Amino acid sequence: MFLKSITAAGVLAVLGSTATAGCGISSGNVSILSNDFPAIQAVTAAAAACAGNGVTVETNLTKDHKDLMVAALTANPAQYSSVIVTGERPQQAVLSRDTDMSKTAETRAVIEAMVEGLNDHRIADIGEFFSEGFSWMGNTGCGTKRGLKEFQNNWQKPFQAAFSEKVCVDEARLYMGEWAAALGRQEAVHSGTFMGVKPTGKRVQIRYMDFWKVEKGKITDNWVMVDFPHVLAQLGVDVFNGEGWEAYDRAEKIPPSPKTDLLED
Repeated sequence: MFLKSITAAGVLAVLGSTATAGCGISSGNVSILSNDFPAIQAVTAAAAACAGNGVTVETNLTKDHKDLMVAALTANPAQYSSVIVTGERPQQAVLSRDTDMSKTAETRAVIEAMVEGLNDHRIADIGEFFSEGFSWMGNTGCGTKRGLKEFQNNWQKPFQAAFSEKVCVDEARLYMGEWAAALGRQEAVHSGTFMGVKPTGKRVQIRYMDFWKVEKGKITDNWVMVDFPHVLAQLGVDVFNGEGWEAYDRAEKIPPSPKTDLLED
């Protein structure tokens, strides 16, 4: 009789000698319920190799396994002989995985025109490229802007008030369906108060990364990372108060290591 709940490691141990006397199973049915990702697929493939000579192996790999598990195992008889319990990894690329690849050229045209508009320092008519209700989602220090007006009033205007002679330089761009991404820098002169720092007249680089989603010819979502700590460092302000990890790179401090037996020297 199989245990009703076993770990992935346990399954591998039981099935480690596949095709040897039916993996130690003389007869009966093995029915496995689990979540679905590559490591579990490998385990269930090994289990399937045990089928034959009076042994049947059935598997159900599903994202709904948690919803099915209790009822399936407490039924009499149990619907499944085994549940593989393992650490679940989150789903990846949920937002972009169903993108319409036929939209790539349209997305590229919108982004390229938008960057030119930013380099022309357009504010009032920037809605040519952004939808009225679009979301601009920045890292801490930059904020989140809901709608075109907030983007204009709470990002574009303060930014241009602090930095003049601003030029946006995308160093790399990627396009995939309705999605685009870029990394690059803005070159500008610190000519207005920025984060409490009075104008210095210094020329600075403002590094950034952007992800955009384009729908019906306009940007509807914009995720942004702007390196404000680096900008402030160029202006003589260390926001990390000497605790930045660059100290490890300069060999000024010894980096700590996690307490685990999994790491080797």
